[in-house]
Amino acid sequence: MTIFEKKTHLACSSAKLYSWHEKPEAFERLSPPWARMKILKPLPALRSGEFTSFTVSAGILSVAWVAGIEEVEPGRRFVDVQLRGPFATWRHEHLFVEETEKTCVMHDRITYALPMGFVGRLFANKAKRDIERLFEFRHHLLMSLFGEP
Repeated sequence: MTIFEKKTHLACSSAKLYSWHEKPEAFERLSPPWARMKILKPLPALRSGEFTSFTVSAGILSVAWVAGIEEVEPGRRFVDVQLRGPFATWRHEHLFVEETEKTCVMHDRITYALPMGFVGRLFANKAKRDIERLFEFRHHLLMSLFGEP
């Protein structure tokens, strides 16, 4: 299993940031243009047991992905997991940590494993770079929306 983490300080309360993530359009906005994501089933609500399905295209390949919400602590955190998709396992914890009334930390923690054993491990560096690029985009977007403290 590999763990990736990214933290960004933002000029908003954790409640405001969590509320933004609850909006139906949030997931699509967090998807970079190069991923060419198409939502097949929107996430109806940020509640345990709900799920979304989508495709992500890279070059000529299109990969189907189903993600489910596993844990929710309103205003503080939620966890989504891959139910079907390109990884052997994928668990993404979104943490919203209050610093002051007007600042918080967005903390993403992804635990994942690549498929196909040894063959999958040959692509470990590319997967790591792709995940870093994705979360750099996401955190930059959040900084543009909420500002830096």
